[in-house]
Amino acid sequence: PALAAKIVASHERAVAEALGYLERLAGHGLRGHQGGSQRATRIDIDGLVAAAFTHHTSRSDDPQLHTHLVIANLLHGRDGTWSALDSRAFYYQARTAGCIYQAALRGELTRTLGVGWGPVRRGVAEVTGISTALRKAFSSRREAIEKELDRTGGSGRRAAQRAAYVTRPAKSHAPQQSLREAWSTRAEAQGCDSAAVVSNV
Repeated sequence: PALAAKIVASHERAVAEALGYLERLAGHGLRGHQGGSQRATRIDIDGLVAAAFTHHTSRSDDPQLHTHLVIANLLHGRDGTWSALDSRAFYYQARTAGCIYQAALRGELTRTLGVGWGPVRRGVAEVTGISTALRKAFSSRREAIEKELDRTGGSGRRAAQRAAYVTRPAKSHAPQQSLREAWSTRAEAQGCDSAAVVSNV
């Protein structure tokens, strides 16, 4: 639990970095009509209105720490009035914000726990010290999606989204302690000692 708390704290700092980036680069509103030769006026804001929902598992109860950010399409301008978010700016910055989250998380976990990383590909890197077999054993959502794609013959992003929706199980809301015990058992079934894996990482 103490180690988990440090990991969650690192994750929360990385989420804050990504959200701060979005506030700085896409956190503005538009006033007036836009279209044709007219351009709406960009207005600065006091900050984003957002709610964060953190989950520790995937829907298959695999370990998967992640946060959903719900950002309101309502901004308080520095001029004192409320208006809508510039959604185009958010769309253009979303992928970069995700990469900033990943980079901030890597930095925090390395600084606080000495975690090592493999090469960065498309903004994401795998933790070193975890075997491919163990990763696969804890990727049951991905396995379900791939089986559905094989069954339907689908490919591409849209087909994968459809497969993810079709195969999505209900959330179990299992207690964390029982999940940790089940994860240790699953790791041992792969020939891995949980304490040794943590030490290697």
